[in-house]
Amino acid sequence: MASFWVEITNAARREIRDLPGNVRQLIFREIQSLDRDARPYSSKGMKSTKSFKIPKDVELRRIRIDRWRVVYVVEKEFRS
Repeated sequence: MASFWVEITNAARREIRDLPGNVRQLIFREIQSLDRDARPYSSKGMKSTKSFKIPKDVELRRIRIDRWRVVYVVEKEFRS
């Protein structure tokens, strides 16, 4: 089974910090679970648009948590 390294940007940490406590806990729990499975069943792939291009070796995904969305990228597998 592959394992992944999860990095949360400072900007994302600030946004999460401003959310209600119960949502903040759900989001952090979901983000932490991404180190075991970067493509969980609850996530969906996203496509780039004309205004927002992503490199071919990067996969853009999102997870819906209540009315919030966690958008993240999967760059490559990390093998320990």
